[in-house]
Amino acid sequence: MQPARTRLLLGLTSAATVAATAYVALPSPDTGPRLVPRAVYDPVRASASAADWVAHADHVVVLDVTGEEPRGGPDAFGCLGRSVTARVAEGLWAREGAPALPKDVTMRVDGWYGADGTDGDGRREAGVEAAPRIEPGHRYVVALVVKGRTAEPVGVDAVVPYDGGTVGAGEFEGRTVAPDAYRDAVEQPAEDTVAEHLSVPGRSARDVRPLLSSASG
Repeated sequence: MQPARTRLLLGLTSAATVAATAYVALPSPDTGPRLVPRAVYDPVRASASAADWVAHADHVVVLDVTGEEPRGGPDAFGCLGRSVTARVAEGLWAREGAPALPKDVTMRVDGWYGADGTDGDGRREAGVEAAPRIEPGHRYVVALVVKGRTAEPVGVDAVVPYDGGTVGAGEFEGRTVAPDAYRDAVEQPAEDTVAEHLSVPGRSARDVRPLLSSASG
């Protein structure tokens, strides 16, 4: 187990920027990601509830992530950005008057720590506690803000694992999880979230439609 360490993190994503804050990274196995703790995470916009999705999203879709590549060079703190490419598998909801969404989109997402080689044998995945990183080979339900041929998630809570058409199956915190583990992780007693709504056994991505329609009313 790698000991906790202090690192200054500047915004790795444009969708949910973390403020320039000194924090202690969550301890993780040497092969696992480093996660920004929720206690110090400062998003650009709220993204957990149906009201958040309706307020900020242009489209809600099922995405298949097909590739990734580094974005730019390491910053002053050794953090390297990342771009992922994804194909829209299904449209689920769109804001009235929203810009058209290309079939293939590029998104800026969290990248890696240790881009300068300071983390031993290579880079360490960066991410946010209790959220997907968005990785190639996985499928997600995502609420997107469209910017030309690029897009960005409304925030880290606007991404739901959906491998094999099963809510909660797939990549979460940089690891592959099962639906039960995902459901336990996203339960929020004080808040009704889209992730928790969709993770009820028997529900699919399409169950987001009546939820968002109700929130729009």
